[in-house]
Amino acid sequence: HTLYLGERAPLRRAPLKPPFAQTEIADRVADGSGVVFAGRAPASTNPIPDIVPPAILLSREDLRRESQLDLVFRLIRDNALRPQEDRSQIMHRLAEIVGITLLDHVLRRLKSSGVNTGDGVGDPALRRAILAVHDRPEADWSVASLAAEAALSRSVFAERFKALLGQTPMNYLASVRMAKATGLLRASDLSIPEIAFQCGYGSDAAFHNAFKRMIGASPSEYRKAHRTP
Repeated sequence: HTLYLGERAPLRRAPLKPPFAQTEIADRVADGSGVVFAGRAPASTNPIPDIVPPAILLSREDLRRESQLDLVFRLIRDNALRPQEDRSQIMHRLAEIVGITLLDHVLRRLKSSGVNTGDGVGDPALRRAILAVHDRPEADWSVASLAAEAALSRSVFAERFKALLGQTPMNYLASVRMAKATGLLRASDLSIPEIAFQCGYGSDAAFHNAFKRMIGASPSEYRKAHRTP
């Protein structure tokens, strides 16, 4: 595993155990602009391996907001730079702390976008459909196609989904699309038609009507009020 210490420091390698892992996108942050963590465990009845994305990219701003991570990385860096000492056990424990903190970061981010790991994500069949919605909210989903993702009949899927999540699959899809849309309106320079397309709406009018119905303002009004500098 590789530990990048930033553009001004020499590249060092340290025997870090998971959650650090090799990744083909590591070159993207070799200049010190961020940190990439990667790893994927096999799917199981435990929802955590499935809901954690294959890679997490944290910018310097993200790291500053996550003060615990910033502190632990300073400790990792300081230990990695100390010569002629076997500090692997300390590094392993620090890596575990990073893993726990990252998991908390991911779960908080997912919850802000409408995913609650205590609800349908705990059901292996529903989890496949929920993750498909979050991975591809722009897809032309229907109850039947989501039921196919869950390997359930349409009626069983719809009934189980409503019982566990308290809403219909299509209402859940709409909330996920709105979460993505509001995020893009706040933090991107994409045009409203492009955001509508990326969120799965076939026309500006359909996006405008859905957004105003669920958010209470038009997309342009929301962007003006919530735009991130």
